[in-house]
Amino acid sequence: MNNKGIKTKKFWRGFGLGFAFFGIFLVMSQLIGAIIPAVYQIGYIMREGLDLQFSGTDIFAIAAEMMNSIPGLGTATVIGLIVGSVLAIPSIPLFYKLIKVNRVKYPAIPSLEPGKIKPLTIVLSVVAGLGLIAFADAALSLLPIPEAMYEQFGNAFSFTDSTPRWLLLLGIGIFGPVAEELALRSGIFSVMRRDSNFWAAALMSSLLFGLMHGIPLQICYATVFGLLFAAVFQLTKSIWPCIIIHIVNNSWSFVMPESAAESIENFLIGGSQAWITMAIGAAMLAGSIYFMARLQKDSKWQVSYE
Repeated sequence: MNNKGIKTKKFWRGFGLGFAFFGIFLVMSQLIGAIIPAVYQIGYIMREGLDLQFSGTDIFAIAAEMMNSIPGLGTATVIGLIVGSVLAIPSIPLFYKLIKVNRVKYPAIPSLEPGKIKPLTIVLSVVAGLGLIAFADAALSLLPIPEAMYEQFGNAFSFTDSTPRWLLLLGIGIFGPVAEELALRSGIFSVMRRDSNFWAAALMSSLLFGLMHGIPLQICYATVFGLLFAAVFQLTKSIWPCIIIHIVNNSWSFVMPESAAESIENFLIGGSQAWITMAIGAAMLAGSIYFMARLQKDSKWQVSYE
């Protein structure tokens, strides 16, 4: 087999392994995690003898009606998310063991070892996360996004209205991002990247990251976020900056008091300020990533893909 044939075979092998791992992650995190709210929902309906009637066929609107009709379903949903995330994390080393991946060839496992991230990198990761929030919120406010997409998004996240904020912080703000970054970047992207170029691995892993969110609006911006996280992982050779940025982005609305967060958002993206906010956010994001890459460049634990 010539050199081109070998490269093509390795390319498809890497993508095949990536898709296999994505399937394992979905089963562990999404399917098993969905069992808890499903069991709670069925038990409540049977116990109370409810006869639920839905006003439409839109799946997101139906989900919102169910959350409003069944007390505690939102809490059960977040608990399911936490359990699914916890169960998904061990699937990463298990997957690597099954396919007998050499630790030296793949940076995923070494980059998770304790003490492998510099203190300043942590600070820069937080700044990058705040920059991402500012940039994304401002950009979304400027784009001509159909109102129906915002309505779907609101219906899908209606469970957050009746769920304790501390539980939302744990589930959506911490456990979710940790599991997703370990799976999508440390796992799937790394496997694909070893046997292909950066853009092929980044695009495919980011598309999978977007699709797993399921909500049309979230699919769009999660795919873009995935490209960003893949770039950060590639530049720093550590999954920790990706995890921290992701946590900051997801936790913002749960850490800040609701009224304060709304006031800040209105001030930053109201009117012409949106362009300024987007520029400042982009500068914070790009500057932080640049300096993180410089910091990690001379690190002794940097692992090459080549």
